[in-house]
Amino acid sequence: MNSHRQSATPVTTMRVAPLKLDVSPYRGGENEPLARWFVELDAAITARQLRDPIQQVLFAMSKLAGRAKSWAYGKRLAEPHCFYDLDDFKRELKKAFEPPQSEFRARAEF
Repeated sequence: MNSHRQSATPVTTMRVAPLKLDVSPYRGGENEPLARWFVELDAAITARQLRDPIQQVLFAMSKLAGRAKSWAYGKRLAEPHCFYDLDDFKRELKKAFEPPQSEFRARAEF
């Protein structure tokens, strides 16, 4: 009797090491384009492979300075779970620091 042994072919998974991109601090100033800071932030979060929503928010908060930092940490002090995820954090930051404007103007400033 001829028996055949089958062996599983090992699957090699390439794991990409996290890249530590830095993000310029956002201060909440009038001439600081928030959309540009969001692009920088998203790139760094992706490169650093931050997948947990809370870690993403904490990383974003660590890149704030001045008025923006005071606002975020003050809000968190009053309500520890005030930001559910990164999208929520961005939405709240926009409400606090981005003046109402047209979409065209926002793109022109980017």
